[in-house]
Amino acid sequence: MLGLAVGLLIYADSGLYDVLGYRLGHRLPLAPAVLFLYLFTEPMLGLLPLIILLFPDGRLPSPRWRWVLRCYLIAAVSDVLAQVLMSVYAIAWHRTQVDADGQLMLASQRYGVVFVPAALIFFALWVLAVGYQVVSWRRSAGEARQQRNWLMAGGAAALVSFIAGGLIGAAGGVWQVVGGWPWPESPHCPSAWAWPS
Repeated sequence: MLGLAVGLLIYADSGLYDVLGYRLGHRLPLAPAVLFLYLFTEPMLGLLPLIILLFPDGRLPSPRWRWVLRCYLIAAVSDVLAQVLMSVYAIAWHRTQVDADGQLMLASQRYGVVFVPAALIFFALWVLAVGYQVVSWRRSAGEARQQRNWLMAGGAAALVSFIAGGLIGAAGGVWQVVGGWPWPESPHCPSAWAWPS
């Protein structure tokens, strides 16, 4: 869980760095390394369903879950490999155009064939893991029930944050405010920059 938290912080910060470096044209040091880091840490969100499924003792609920875990890990490794290949290609061939969130625009073109199935598998495991924990919560008592109460509270907070982030992203990009820098009143503002009406 600590690795997931650190990875998400790196992901968010490197996305902002990519917007500044590749979308707004600022010459920033280590921009290719940060772009690679962004794409490498993006799949770390895939650890979340595993954390939910393995809660609280770190073991699978039963041996029947092994095939689900294997399919999930194959999809996760494929996603990471596609992210790495995409970043190497973009940097080597100077195809580093990014959107308002810092994501390479190549992601929606060539590599969508990997990312769409991986996202579907990710959400399927998320639903299965949450469903398992809800059923376990209903059957549990005492300390095990209290542990799952905390898990459900954290899960509800994460879901609200996820939905809010999606709504913000749909409204024009998480980094739209940063993407608007320099402000139109600034004397350093390029003449081509237009403030949205």
